[in-house]
Amino acid sequence: MEIKFSIEPEFLEVELNGSFTYDAFVDFLKLLGKKDSEYIYIDASKLQNTNLSYQVRFDIVNVALANLNFVCKIAIVWPARDINNFIIDNMQRHGHAIQIFSEPNKAKSWLLKK
Repeated sequence: MEIKFSIEPEFLEVELNGSFTYDAFVDFLKLLGKKDSEYIYIDASKLQNTNLSYQVRFDIVNVALANLNFVCKIAIVWPARDINNFIIDNMQRHGHAIQIFSEPNKAKSWLLKK
């Protein structure tokens, strides 16, 4: 899995490409948790192997809760065919401002809405 960070005027942008692997995604979440940004836009629309089992989704929730900043707002673009709100719903229950989308424009609009 390839990870590319770029600082845009209004948010931190992250591009995820290649093939999803759990270990690489955990490393990504730990790295993302160290970034100091109020708004984070994650584009994983080109990521492959994103139809995750519920066990993997559950494990990702736990890693994300342990590493991500509760203050930041996160918009994620995920391949539409594999969107499942399990992770998002659980993150929101714990107080995170996070949402998942299949379209970049909708994700950015939500992210920057005050």
